Parts: sequence; C-alpha cells; structure tokens
Amino acid sequence: MKILLISGVLVALLLVGIVIWMGVPKGPSLRDVAHLQAPQILEMSPQKVLLVRAQGDPNAVGKKAFGLLMKSYFGMKSVPKRGPSFQPPRARWPVGVDTPMEEWVGLYAMPVPESVTEVQGGESKDGLTVELATWEIW
Repeated sequence: MKILLISGVLVALLLVGIVIWMGVPKGPSLRDVAHLQAPQILEMSPQKVLLVRAQGDPNAVGKKAFGLLMKSYFGMKSVPKRGPSFQPPRARWPVGVDTPMEEWVGLYAMPVPESVTEVQGGESKDGLTVELATWEIW
C-alpha cells in the first residue's frame, strides 16, 4: 500500500511538472516581434544583395527563385547564417498591377556583406541565375 501511495505521488508530481513545462512559452515573446505586426515603410540605404530575376506568376516561379537564392546564400562561407546580422530575403515586382502575372518580373534578393565579391553555384536547371547587385532605394 505504501509503494502504491508513493508511486501515485510521483506520477502526480510528474504530471504537474509536464503541465508547467508545457505552459512555459517557447521561442520569441510577442514583445520581441511586435514591430512586425503593423506594415511599415522604411527608407533604407543601398545594400549589396544576391539577386535572382524570374519572369512569370510569383505563385509559380517564386519557389524556384527563392530556392536558388537560399541554396546559393547558404552555400557561401562568408555570410551570416543566424544572429542579429542575418537579414531576411526580400522580393520586388517592378511592374504595374495591370500587367498580366505571366509577364511579371520578380526580383528575389538576399542581403550579403559588402565583402562578398563573387557568387558560387549561381545557376539552376530552370534557367535562373544568381548575381551580385545593389538593392537601391525605390
């Protein structure tokens, strides 16, 4: 009977520990990403980027363009892969909204340090290429 009581208490403590552990938030707190909740227009200085140009509907060509961009970026040794100096990818479509989506030209970019001088492995089987460019202010 004593063993059963001790086992019951241990199981109860284990369950309480699991409930407490699951209740602890994981990842960034909402305060850390609050600035991302509202759209913003920022003026940024020109920046060196890896750039992939892809023509067509972004829903069809975007995955291939971002795939090549990420493969090229993460294959480089001299770029930040995480931390505060890592910057997210970006995209622009410099055509009017009245242009048919099949004619859109997407510019998919990933910021790189100014020290980067060449791109390695910058071609895909889909005819897309990666180049170094300067991301200008619009």
